[in-house]
Amino acid sequence: MRFFIFSFLLVTLSVHAQTKKSDKLLKKSLEKIHEFDYQGAINYLDQILKNDNTNSDVLYLRGTCYDSLRLYSNALLDYNKVISFSSNVNVYKSRAILRLKSRIGSNTENNFKSIFDLEFYTDKIKNDFVAYSLLGELHYYQNNFAKSKVNLFNSIRIDSNYYRPHFFLGLIYLEVDLDLKSALNEFDRVILLNPNFSDAYQNRALTYNRMSAFNEAQKDLLLSIKVDSLNYYSYHLLGLNYARNNEFSEAINCLTKSIEIQSKFQENYLFRAKAYLQINEDLSAISDLDKFIELNGRNEEAYFYRGVAKMKSNDFNSAIIDFDETLKINPSNLLALNNKGVMLKNLEQYKYAIETFERIIKIDSSFYDAYYNLGIVKFKQNKLEESINLFSKTIEINKNKFEAYCYRGDVKCAKGLYQEALNDYDSSILVNENFSLAYVNRAICKKNMGRLGDAMNDYNKAIQIDSNYTVAYINRGNLFLAQQKVDLALKDYEKALLIDPLSVETKTNRALLYIQLGNKQLACEDLNSILEIDSKNKEVSALISKHCY
Repeated sequence: MRFFIFSFLLVTLSVHAQTKKSDKLLKKSLEKIHEFDYQGAINYLDQILKNDNTNSDVLYLRGTCYDSLRLYSNALLDYNKVISFSSNVNVYKSRAILRLKSRIGSNTENNFKSIFDLEFYTDKIKNDFVAYSLLGELHYYQNNFAKSKVNLFNSIRIDSNYYRPHFFLGLIYLEVDLDLKSALNEFDRVILLNPNFSDAYQNRALTYNRMSAFNEAQKDLLLSIKVDSLNYYSYHLLGLNYARNNEFSEAINCLTKSIEIQSKFQENYLFRAKAYLQINEDLSAISDLDKFIELNGRNEEAYFYRGVAKMKSNDFNSAIIDFDETLKINPSNLLALNNKGVMLKNLEQYKYAIETFERIIKIDSSFYDAYYNLGIVKFKQNKLEESINLFSKTIEINKNKFEAYCYRGDVKCAKGLYQEALNDYDSSILVNENFSLAYVNRAICKKNMGRLGDAMNDYNKAIQIDSNYTVAYINRGNLFLAQQKVDLALKDYEKALLIDPLSVETKTNRALLYIQLGNKQLACEDLNSILEIDSKNKEVSALISKHCY
C-alpha cells in the first residue's frame, strides 16, 4: 500500500515540480524511500519545502516518511497541512490510521477523530474495502454495533476475501447477538482466508466453549498458540479449559506460560491460585493471590480464596482477616461468613462462632452449612440434643449432606444410642461410599457394641479407600491391641507415624504398648519426643515420672 502511494506521488509531484533542482531532489528522496532510508528522504523533501512550503504532495510524502519512522506527531502535522492546502482525500485515511497507531491523545478521542476521517473518506471513495473494514472495527470498539455491521458488510460486498471484516462480524455474533452458529461460520471463513491469524482460532475456541464443545475449543487454542507462541490470552484460555477438566497441573503450566509472556495480566494469578488450591499447594496459591491483590487492588474473590488457602494451611487468624475483608466488600457473601465461623470454631471461640452461624441463618434460613457447623459447635459444648436437632435440620434441607449423617451418628453414639448411630453412618455411606470417616466412626460404635469383627471390617474399608488415613491406622491398632494382637497393633502405629510423624496420639499409644511389653527404653523415647511437640502435656509428663526415672 505504501509503495502504491509513493508511486502515485511520483507522478503527481512531477507535475508540480517547478525547477530541475526540485525534480532532482524529489527523485533522490524517492530513491531513499525505496532503500527504506526515510530520514534521508526527509532531508531531500525538506529542501524542496524551503522554496515551496505549501506543496501538499511533498508534505504528504514527508508525512508518510515520518509515519514510517514512527515520528507520529511530525506526521500528523504534515497531514493536517495537506488537508488545509489541498483536496487530497487519501490523506484522511492516512490520518485516521496514524491516530490509531500512535494513540496521540486518549483512545476515545482518537477513535472519534478516526471515525470522522474515515466517514469523510468513504463518502468520497466508495470502493475501498480496507477503509470500510477499519470503520467497522472502530464502531465495534465504540459499542456502536449496528453501524459496525453496516460498514463490515460494505467491506465484504467490495471484497469478500478480506479476512478482517469477517473476524469482527464473528465477534459481534459471539458477544452481542449471541448467534453462535453465525459466529462459528465467520471464524471458519477467517481461518480459511488467513490460516496464520491466531486470534481467529482463539475466538472460535471461545465460541466452541459457549457451545459446550470443549474438546474442539482445546484443539483451537492449541492451534492459536502454534500460530503465535506469544499469544498469552490463548494460554490463559487453555489453562481455564484444563482446569474445567480437573487437569490442574496442566492448567498451572498454561497460566504460568501466560504470565511469562504478559506478567501484568492479573486474571492469570487468580485462576492459577484456584488451581493451586485444588492440588493443595496452598502457599503457592497465597503468593498468587498476594500478587493479584497488588495488581488489582481490593477484590472480593481474591480475599475470599486467600482466606480459604490460609484456612487450609491452619493459619486461622489470618484467614479470618481475609474473610472480614471479603465481607467489607460484600456483606452478603455467606460463604465467607460461614468460613469465618468455622475458623472461630477451630479457635474454640464458640460464642463468636455461634453468633456468626446464627447471623447466616437469619439472612438465609436455607443455608444448610450454617446449621451443620452450628451442630458441630453444640456437640463440642456437649449440648447433644441441640446438636442432633441442628444436624437433622441440615439433612432436612439437603438430604445429600453425608457429613451431617456422620456427625449425627457421632452424637447418638456418644449418647449410647448405638443402633440409631449405625443407621446414620449407613446413610452417610449410602450417599458417599468413599467417605472414610463414616467407616472409622461406625467401627468405633461397633466396637462399643462388642462387634469387634464388624469394626475390623470397617477399619479395613477405610484404609482401602484412603491408604494414608492416619486415624484409621490408630484405631485399628487400638482394636488389634484389644484383641491381644500386639505385633499387628505395633505395625499399625508405625504406619500411622510414617504418615504423620508428629501425631501425639499415635506416639502415646505406642509408648503405652511398649510399657505393656516391658520395653521402657523405647517407651521413654516416644514419651520424651511427645514433650518436644507438646511441652505442656500433663498425661505424658506423668507417664515419664512413673516409668522413665
